[in-house]
Amino acid sequence: MESVLVLGASSLQVPLIKYLKSRKYRVIVVSIPGNYPGFNIADRCVYLDVRDAEGIYSAVSDENVVAVLTDETDISVPTVARLCDKLKLPGNDVTVANIYSNKYLMRNLCAKVGVSVPMFCRMSSRDDVRGRSLKFPVIMKPEDNQGSRGVFLAYSEEDLIAHIDESLSFSSTGNVIVEEFFEGKEVVVEGFVYNGSYVNWGIADRKYFDINDVFIPSQTIFPSILSEESKKMLIQAEVKIHAELRPSFGMIHSEYLVNEKDGSYILVETALRGGGVYISSHLVPLYTGVDNYKYLLDCGLGKPIGDIKSIEQNIIRKASAYVCFYLPEGEIVSVEGAEILKKMDNVVVADLDNMYVGGKTSRMFNKTQRLGPIVLFEDDRGKIDDLIKRIQNTLKIRVRKPDGSYGGIIWD
Repeated sequence: MESVLVLGASSLQVPLIKYLKSRKYRVIVVSIPGNYPGFNIADRCVYLDVRDAEGIYSAVSDENVVAVLTDETDISVPTVARLCDKLKLPGNDVTVANIYSNKYLMRNLCAKVGVSVPMFCRMSSRDDVRGRSLKFPVIMKPEDNQGSRGVFLAYSEEDLIAHIDESLSFSSTGNVIVEEFFEGKEVVVEGFVYNGSYVNWGIADRKYFDINDVFIPSQTIFPSILSEESKKMLIQAEVKIHAELRPSFGMIHSEYLVNEKDGSYILVETALRGGGVYISSHLVPLYTGVDNYKYLLDCGLGKPIGDIKSIEQNIIRKASAYVCFYLPEGEIVSVEGAEILKKMDNVVVADLDNMYVGGKTSRMFNKTQRLGPIVLFEDDRGKIDDLIKRIQNTLKIRVRKPDGSYGGIIWD
């Protein structure tokens, strides 16, 4: 039986695994051991680090693997390219995959092709911080990680020194990038690339939790309310990047900050994979009618998909979103409205299984600790905003804090 190898077993890969099984493929899932839901639905589990290309190849070389795929995660992308090369399957060039997965390399490429990026430098130790001529505040982040782990806003050299070891601990290359802080509205830009030709699926607004010096999205909403001029500017930037790198195929997820007062922008990141938190698996198809996974699988199998620009002409755009939340640290004492919310029209995912009386809650430090998500769709942006308000008015969770006081859901 033909098998598809999927790198990653977390909830991010579950929609892809389910899709492949619906297409009657045997699915082999790779991840380190853990309580990951992908293991529960896979046909075979390989318990290895997704970055261990040699180990994975040895484990599956006698299988009838016809494609190697991953989604919504950066760290697997270079390994997918290496395995496709070793297994003689359609895939992306290893060097290209590495650039997409490394913020430092990508910023250098963007500067080369004329895509705006913040002023940045690379550091690998506390000694690199001292004596630098930096304009504070700055953002420090691992150059090759994901999920907002190890990301800090620093207001001084002392701040950088205090946090650089933690930031470095999340980088497999042993480097961080430190870049200027840019004030702007964040948007995500979703698309697909085929033989270097880029098609844009849509642009979404992103909202963040109001937590000091921590950058964690609370909502992503299609379509964006950016001006058409700004949208065209970002799509032009995307075309420049992907035409220069010319990946063979793949979903593209990019994040930008846009200053609508002066029309400037910077690229935050661009990745050769779909957006996380159900963006590629649910939000893009709900917004556009496009079957992301069909194109990804067909390309992975070496099937031609024709003129990608003709696909764009058939898109019918509506509206979709995910909404996340968090809770104060403590113990859940009551949950109301969860079952009503799950039955609401146009709510397609309500990940609330861990919300139960007696459940413990903790402080939120990175994206992986968000609660939810709740995924929804509507006919237009106005209706999606109204549905988000209904959801927030329906779900009520009460938490007893360590000091004996009580708190509820924090949506923003």
